[in-house]
Amino acid sequence: MARVDLDWIKDYLDGKKEIFEENQLNENYLKLEYISTFLSGAISLISPDDRVKGIIEYLMEEYNISYNTISLYADIEKEDIEDFMKDANSISYEKKYRLATTSLFLHFLFKKPDC
Repeated sequence: MARVDLDWIKDYLDGKKEIFEENQLNENYLKLEYISTFLSGAISLISPDDRVKGIIEYLMEEYNISYNTISLYADIEKEDIEDFMKDANSISYEKKYRLATTSLFLHFLFKKPDC
């Protein structure tokens, strides 16, 4: 998106490149800072409930995980998940917590490594 040199990023992360070059901030670093600031702002616009809903939808679409499966792991009723997906305020904070932690764990568990 910002055309940051991927080799520079790898070298920077490996400690082979510095942020400052010839007493100036490296152009790639400035681009990374811009992207980071932009993404942080964009993410803050999405409510935590909507993020959980997105993860649940992703689990269903990508891995065919059903509400039943999620409800078993979260120890809540399938209807609670259905209600949450329609209106996040329709279930208690305890159920939201269980649903969020279970969804995140399942996403982590099934996520394919980037290797």
